[in-house]
Amino acid sequence: MNAMPEHVLDEKRQLLLRQKLGELLEWQVPELVETVGPFEPAVFARYDDKRLDAIAQCRRQLCDFTDAEVEALLARSAPEQGSLRTTWRYCQQEEIAWLTHHLPAWHAGGFGHPDHVANFEYWAKMPTFTVEEATCLSVGIDPGEFPRGLLKRLRDDDPTKIGVALLYLQRNYVLLSRRFDPTSCGWRVQPKDFLKWAEKVEFAIHPEFLRLLQKYHVDQSAGSASKGAHGTTTGAPDKREIDKIAQLFAALAIQDYGYAPKQARSPIPKEIMEIAAQMGLEVSTDTVRKYLRHGASFIPSEWEPK
Repeated sequence: MNAMPEHVLDEKRQLLLRQKLGELLEWQVPELVETVGPFEPAVFARYDDKRLDAIAQCRRQLCDFTDAEVEALLARSAPEQGSLRTTWRYCQQEEIAWLTHHLPAWHAGGFGHPDHVANFEYWAKMPTFTVEEATCLSVGIDPGEFPRGLLKRLRDDDPTKIGVALLYLQRNYVLLSRRFDPTSCGWRVQPKDFLKWAEKVEFAIHPEFLRLLQKYHVDQSAGSASKGAHGTTTGAPDKREIDKIAQLFAALAIQDYGYAPKQARSPIPKEIMEIAAQMGLEVSTDTVRKYLRHGASFIPSEWEPK
């Protein structure tokens, strides 16, 4: 019988293909969501291009085999040193070995992998966190992904030999460890202390985790400001007013300037700073970014721009 037309595989040829490629045949590019830290989905796209090319080459080779040759390969009746077995064995052998060895880790493109996201509603209600839990939750992943032992080993890894995502996690872990557990005694992280420190140093926290931490651990009651002799308010500004102003600020930036809260490196804060400068107002890009992030943290997770 003549060889099969290209790209058309019957059941027996599909079986040979599965035997050769294994899990590589079913692997799929994950649908990453941009979140805190690096975002490089192209890592998976480049790998998939190589994978699909190897599959296509194997399919072409299978289509070139006659039915009798396919039967011989399945029955293992072809001579061990024969050209048929050799041809199929060496078809894309090096490429498949490379693909197997270089299969990207789930975090290779960033921490927005849908299969590893944390249960924020559960974790945000915790009265305290370990440094390891706070490190994972700050980037939006479940703490079980990087337990204490794994993070401690990561902390000692050579920064030049790990990917950008792990480097980001490594640095965050070192930063949080030195701030909340400097003596490595297992000190716990208090949510209120974590929020105050994060705001002060502009430490990035996953927006949904930040929103829920503020919801469950920040006192929403009126501030202790008192009124002076002329009815003016004295003391610290009411936090609720700051929250509302920040929310309005973020809403206007989103509506009128296209600010995207989930974008890691938005140019909008710089544009707003320049507009203020034209009016003779002095405000830093960091300050603009701080209050945009703060206001955007109140936006419900299910909201999407229209």
